[in-house]
Amino acid sequence: MGPRRPVLTVLGSVSKPTRRPAPRLRPVARTGGGGFLAICTIHRLTGAVRLPQEPRLRRRDEHLSGLLSRTRRLRWIAHAGLAASEPGGAPTRETLAEAVRIHVDWIELDVRVSRDGRLVVRHDPRLPSGHRVEELTAAEVRARGGAVLSLDEAVEVVGGRVPVVLDLKGPSVARALGGWLARRRDPEAFAVSSDAEADLHELRRRARRVARWRTLPEVPDGASLWVRTLAGMAWRRRDPRGLVPLASGMVSAARAPRQRRHELLHVAGLLCRRDLPHQLGRLSGEVGAAGVVVAHRAISPELCDAADRLRLPVAAWTVNRLEAARQVMSCGVGIIVSDRVVPLRLGLAGYGD
Repeated sequence: MGPRRPVLTVLGSVSKPTRRPAPRLRPVARTGGGGFLAICTIHRLTGAVRLPQEPRLRRRDEHLSGLLSRTRRLRWIAHAGLAASEPGGAPTRETLAEAVRIHVDWIELDVRVSRDGRLVVRHDPRLPSGHRVEELTAAEVRARGGAVLSLDEAVEVVGGRVPVVLDLKGPSVARALGGWLARRRDPEAFAVSSDAEADLHELRRRARRVARWRTLPEVPDGASLWVRTLAGMAWRRRDPRGLVPLASGMVSAARAPRQRRHELLHVAGLLCRRDLPHQLGRLSGEVGAAGVVVAHRAISPELCDAADRLRLPVAAWTVNRLEAARQVMSCGVGIIVSDRVVPLRLGLAGYGD
């Protein structure tokens, strides 16, 4: 078992990827045949050698060099304990062991509380029976929802080898989780994240040594509240363009209830993208946030610049497509939350080709 890495220490090591091109290097003499091809290959992979080129090609290679160096500075969070393919997004011992094995920088666990006050790890709010987790005891959750780990069991599997981000899901979690963290001897091995200001204040009171990350935009609990919230956002903007994705998202949500949350998050990200950079200082300061976790559709260069001025790390969630990863990286994001860490790492290794 390796040593624990304090979350705050790891957070302090995160730097905002630069969007500037790589520094110019001195040209080298053109060689013949295989030597020239070898130099081209080295240059393509590392950006370490500068060849005499047309201006257009030179700009492309400077861009590639910068992107490769940016990829090396990326940090990764294993979303939901890599449980996207598991029923209800409930991580298993196997998915958690896999997250440790692939050397992510953090593992995220979605924490809910049962009716009898037990903390369990599951992404989705409802079981196949239709019951919400908080309506059942922990034993009933396991009986009806399959192999749902308790928070203690999940943390035991991780074994302190990777810092853990605890994402609060549902009502009453903050009080129970605050007590759980206060009893631990290693609170620095955890961070907490939530979109609810009240929950983060509760955790600040109960577990002050635990880093708090604010999730943006706020995610209301329930589709009807989502609709009212998004309609209000579009109306306040007085921007007709905001109504188009809103209407599209509502139609998609109505046709595919299982995708409702995803579709509405997409719309929320589009609507708040313009205003979020100006609100970031207030939203982070309200809860003493150590970082922000932002829906990838809401990421912009302006947001990353604002976060840099505030010395706030920015994590983009949930990024599972290569195009989305490239987009948030180009904005300056240094942390990616993903269900597909390994495929994205492999894809980004050739970013710019």
